[in-house]
Amino acid sequence: MQEFDAIRPYSDEETGPAIQRLVNDQEFLDMVGRFKSPTLARWAPAVLRVFIRRWLTNHFGQYHRLMICKPACLPMLANW
Repeated sequence: MQEFDAIRPYSDEETGPAIQRLVNDQEFLDMVGRFKSPTLARWAPAVLRVFIRRWLTNHFGQYHRLMICKPACLPMLANW
């Protein structure tokens, strides 16, 4: 592993698997859940994880190329 491999941008071949890893990462789902719905994250985190996983899969699960995924993310990031 090179010195900066951990922080380099993903290649097209890595985009799909990276999205799938995030969609199946409980910590990531909990973090998104706390951001999107703090009250539900506190009282029903397992239920919220199901909805967040479904939302992420519906919005990002079809992307397998980085250049197609980036424009889809920009409107969501602009609202933060």
